[in-house]
Amino acid sequence: MSTLFNHEATSHPPEHGGNNKFHLISLIPSEDNRLREIGASTGGGKFYQHSDATVYTDIKMCTDLEERLKGLNSDISTASCILNKTESTLVSEVLCGKYTRVDATLLEGILNLKTKTYIGTPKLLEKSLIRDGFQTKERERLSNMPIVHVAGPADGVVSGYAGEINRPIYLDHNHKIIGSCSNASDNRMIYAGINLQDKTLFERFLQTLRSMEVMEFLLILSDLLFIPNSYYRNQSNATHGRGKLDDL
Repeated sequence: MSTLFNHEATSHPPEHGGNNKFHLISLIPSEDNRLREIGASTGGGKFYQHSDATVYTDIKMCTDLEERLKGLNSDISTASCILNKTESTLVSEVLCGKYTRVDATLLEGILNLKTKTYIGTPKLLEKSLIRDGFQTKERERLSNMPIVHVAGPADGVVSGYAGEINRPIYLDHNHKIIGSCSNASDNRMIYAGINLQDKTLFERFLQTLRSMEVMEFLLILSDLLFIPNSYYRNQSNATHGRGKLDDL
């Protein structure tokens, strides 16, 4: 299917210390009960809305990182202090080049007639933010925040790396949300600025992201769902999540 869409196929590396493959293919029998409560690819807990590979960065040089942070009202010293890393460590992680850009996500259905897949769009995110009282100026502030995206367990040896520093949402010239770079799971997005009001605003944003209005799909065996994963230029994107895994 990836070939038909003219995409290069990329799969997750081994997860959880290499003892398991990705998603729900082969749970570790001895860890089954524990993992079924965890919102990880190999677990069964609820998956919050996210884009795959949010840790991907196109920053190639330290000067580019400095410009990125400056444009988002932060700097390397501030970000490294918040993350409790040395400046050299932060720079090396962002520039490590070990992350793959994922432009699209292909979700395959499994034989499960209860567990739903949740899809979020920029319009639904904006609707949810307005529902929760976010004003236009607050959405504009969100679109200029320095947010560090942290690599999770699925990234193996680079787990915990600060892979990307970018704004969580993108606005068009009409101040409408046209794209996002987000992962609502715990400790995957960290505000890296010094404005306490913005930090509080971002924490509110995270709560809305975790409870946003979504489209629900029941993907079963033979179903495929193809969604745009990355925002760039005029290409919008979508996020996805999953309900808690139920027994078949």
